[in-house]
Amino acid sequence: MDMSGNLPAAPRGDSARSRLRRMDVWAALLATAVFVFAASASAQSLHDDAGKGDIAAVTRALDSGAIPNARNEDGDSPLDWAIANDHAEVARLLRERSK
Repeated sequence: MDMSGNLPAAPRGDSARSRLRRMDVWAALLATAVFVFAASASAQSLHDDAGKGDIAAVTRALDSGAIPNARNEDGDSPLDWAIANDHAEVARLLRERSK
């Protein structure tokens, strides 16, 4: 797929069925990339909210499916951030949701 979203030209003698199969593969790869990006953004947002002590935002994120014990690139969890910033209520919530 090029930057405009166009699939590469079909090889000579390519059937419509094989072109559809390739399109299905591209669609699945794109959907996976979008999911991974969204999950990563959601995890970082949970870390940020936990570090700020924003109990409402942490609760919303967890209710929406955020993973309470997700690790960032430094290996820290949202619980680590809540504890480091003395947010006991957020830390308690993250511990409960990690079970």
